[in-house]
Amino acid sequence: MDFLKQEGKNIVLFIALLLGAFLVWKYYFADNTVDEGALLTTQNVILSGAEGEVLRALIDIKKIKIDDSIFSSTVFRSLEKFGRDISPEPKGRFNPFAPATDAAPVSQGNLNIIINDDF
Repeated sequence: MDFLKQEGKNIVLFIALLLGAFLVWKYYFADNTVDEGALLTTQNVILSGAEGEVLRALIDIKKIKIDDSIFSSTVFRSLEKFGRDISPEPKGRFNPFAPATDAAPVSQGNLNIIINDDF
C-alpha cells in the first residue's frame, strides 16, 4: 500500500508541475495579442468650476498654431538690438554659507562688527 501512496503522490506532483509549467508559459511566453479596442473605454466627464476652466484653457493652448514666417520677414530682420552688455562683476566667496574662518570681531561702542576680507 505504501507503494501506491508514493506513486499517487508522484502523479499528483507531476500533474501540479505540468500545470505550473503551462501557466508560466501561458502568462509569460505565449503571444498575448489582445485587441486594444476592447481595453479602451470612453467616459464623458463634466467638469465644473476651476477644473473645467483649467481644462478649457489647456485645450485652447493646445489649439494655438504659431506662424514662424514672421522670423523670415524683412521687417523682423531689420530690428536692432538696443540692450547693453552686462559687465563682469567680482565673485564673492566660494561657499557663502560656510562659516567665516578668518573673521576678526571689531568693537565700536556697543555695536560689534565682524570684518571678513574673503571678497
